[in-house]
Amino acid sequence: MAGSSHAVTIPINVGPLNGVPSFCFHTAQSLKRFSKLYNEGKRPQVEWDLRNVEFRHMSMAGLAAFIATAYRMRKFTTEAPFIRLSWNPQVFSFWEDISLFKVTREHDLFKWPEAVSDGSWFGDTNPNTELLLFDYSDALPDRSDDLQYWKDWKDSVRQRFKDVLFLKCGRLFKSQSHGRYFSEKLRDQVAIASSELVVNCMLWGRSAAVVGLQRTSAGITVAVCDSGRGFHSSLYDQHSSKQIVYPENNLEALIVGSLINTREYGLRRVIGTVMRNGGKVLMSSFDAEIHWKEALWNEVQLATVKTDEHPIDIEFLKKTVGKPVTGSPSEYDRENGFCRIWKYGLRGARIAFELPIPR
Repeated sequence: MAGSSHAVTIPINVGPLNGVPSFCFHTAQSLKRFSKLYNEGKRPQVEWDLRNVEFRHMSMAGLAAFIATAYRMRKFTTEAPFIRLSWNPQVFSFWEDISLFKVTREHDLFKWPEAVSDGSWFGDTNPNTELLLFDYSDALPDRSDDLQYWKDWKDSVRQRFKDVLFLKCGRLFKSQSHGRYFSEKLRDQVAIASSELVVNCMLWGRSAAVVGLQRTSAGITVAVCDSGRGFHSSLYDQHSSKQIVYPENNLEALIVGSLINTREYGLRRVIGTVMRNGGKVLMSSFDAEIHWKEALWNEVQLATVKTDEHPIDIEFLKKTVGKPVTGSPSEYDRENGFCRIWKYGLRGARIAFELPIPR
């Protein structure tokens, strides 16, 4: 009988949101169940459980991955999911400070408890932190379009992002803080790298981009996340190398995606810029992740200059990167870089980079 059955509600525990692997681990089974029910023609509702988050233990990458996932899932639910919370004014103040409440309200992502949505949360928990969301537009250029139009579109998206970045996050780029000097050159490098990653989310991921930025006394962290097609699928649209490369899995796709663009500004140059400034890059897509540190990146760079005819040799590069670590990475791996395969995957692509600020 029409209207007699109630929609299934799926609770999704996001965990502590202290990193992307943690978010993936806690949500994987529930997300899989949601997809199964939806593909069966049902319209399950979602209830996001944030009761395990703690003040000062959330990472911007974990938060950005969560918002990117929630943004995609909202398209498949009839109404905004309810949020379950533990009462913690410090957490609410932090979310207010980083614009999480504002972003989620603008896009109708959640149904907040009335006591939280009506509250006024202040406190400068970390004023040098910000969360941004850039909508995906279907009005994307096609590869067959005029090359100049293609370049103009990418330049316009980059410039729009940089304008918003400096407008909303100008305080993150103060020239001096805690005895460390944030130069104009370093500021521009952060903006250019971040804007390139946002372009990639829209162009190759066909998805909105969620950006989390955090400035500390030691450096700046930027996380750009989407819930789109991921590296493996999007690489089939790219033919920018002399040799067409088809990676067989998500780890190979991350390796190839990091290196394939040698002709224009792209992910390879973003990573190179971060490495030259003493930083690190964490990339993940579905069930694979790579931690790029200077030692591993330099080895892989050397491995790509064998011949001009074959710039990408997947098998050789996999050996250079090394076998995926199992369990906790060793101190050597943390210092030099490593890759890993997760038991459960998470749709989309996530790239976070950290840059130290010189004294």
